[in-house]
Amino acid sequence: MEFTLEQIATILDGKVEGNENLKVYRLDKIQEGKPGGISFLSNEKYEPFIYTTSATAVIVSEDFKPSKPISCQLIRVKNAYTGFTQLLEAYSKLSKMSKTGIEEPSHFHTSSSQGDAGYRGAFSYVGKNCSIGIGVKIHPHVYIGDNVSIGDHTIIHVGA
Repeated sequence: MEFTLEQIATILDGKVEGNENLKVYRLDKIQEGKPGGISFLSNEKYEPFIYTTSATAVIVSEDFKPSKPISCQLIRVKNAYTGFTQLLEAYSKLSKMSKTGIEEPSHFHTSSSQGDAGYRGAFSYVGKNCSIGIGVKIHPHVYIGDNVSIGDHTIIHVGA
């Protein structure tokens, strides 16, 4: 997935210093940052890497003051470590939501129905006479018994 720095700053309630329209699509360690990547700086022992990283953007705390010129864009947040954690959580949620299609093997009874844009993971089971709404994500190893109705855009996680 690809995000603009402005979108990330909005998720993190932060501010972009630099070009907010640049896009990132990868999470990088600050010392291994490459174009298209985003990293974070929360421990001052890693500060030397912010001056040499090729990452497109680095998440930093509001009070960070560089001692040298920086080539990457900055996203300033209250706490860089917490901000990066929030970004990981948001990315995880969006990754799970973006899946579509049917993985095999899975069981879906012929008397059941499913709306468009859904996802059924491997080893999922949907019983008789079920109604599965639009955009429903059924992750692997989910059991749905007979005569169950699931509303639109529901996500059912592994093992339910």
